[in-house]
Amino acid sequence: MTGKYEGFVAFLEERVGDGLEIVMEFDRDSYRILYGEDAADEYFAGAEDRSAEGVYEEALFEAEQAYLDSMAYEHTTYADVMVTDIGVGYQVFLSERRSVLIWTNGETDLSVPSFVDDCRDRLRECGVKVK
Repeated sequence: MTGKYEGFVAFLEERVGDGLEIVMEFDRDSYRILYGEDAADEYFAGAEDRSAEGVYEEALFEAEQAYLDSMAYEHTTYADVMVTDIGVGYQVFLSERRSVLIWTNGETDLSVPSFVDDCRDRLRECGVKVK
């Protein structure tokens, strides 16, 4: 993990606690698992149609779609929240081709707007460029 994300992951560990499952960073060319490699391996092994590459492609699509929506409707989309039967994912958009995905278990209770704002603030504090 690069130094920029170490502080962010430490923030998430403190803020989310035991409910933090996976943290991934995506950009135009690649993805990296920043936290929860074992949980990610288990998640991706859990279904034939799930893969890290598939999550990566979907994350890029979502970031691009958020950017296009922002341009079309003259607003800025900061995050997307996915509530599923196995947990909750928060995709925080850093730019039109970069994002961070934070996956929590289904029992973690976070206030979405303030959690996303705090994530964006902490990312900036760590030196990550955030739109």
